[in-house]
Amino acid sequence: MLSARKTEPQTAPVTPHDLLRNNPFTPTSTLAQAVMQSSRLLTELIVIREWLQDTAPPVQNPGATTGYLPATRHNASLAKLISGRPGTNSAALVKELDPDVLNREDGSHYMADDASYEKSVSQALYGYLRAGRMDDAFDLCNKANQPWRAASIRGSLLFRWKAICK
Repeated sequence: MLSARKTEPQTAPVTPHDLLRNNPFTPTSTLAQAVMQSSRLLTELIVIREWLQDTAPPVQNPGATTGYLPATRHNASLAKLISGRPGTNSAALVKELDPDVLNREDGSHYMADDASYEKSVSQALYGYLRAGRMDDAFDLCNKANQPWRAASIRGSLLFRWKAICK
């Protein structure tokens, strides 16, 4: 029975093991092609990845900022200055500005402008990564003064197999 699926192999594929058995110096690109042809699951995953990238919606870039969490940083430093005065309630505002502070300080939050910007940066990063636009994701992280995010995403490049990626 013939299938209309793109992933259906047309002929019996040569396995990577066969290639290496015949020639231990087989080029990496030839081995990668053999892996893709012999693995139905990998072929399907590549088709799915390409579909996700091709159908990704346009990304709304939030633009650059004047620093990391500028409103929260300003209000947190102001709260430290006036913390001894009665009537000041800065308990809900974060006390530190590292990326994991919201996970450590229960009930704390950023200022509304900074929280909104963080959300738009996260959405744009997801959009860039889904579309396979890694360089745009790195640029966004750097413009948003979040180099740790760029470094985290760049670390995934070590696991990228160029023979099967665009």
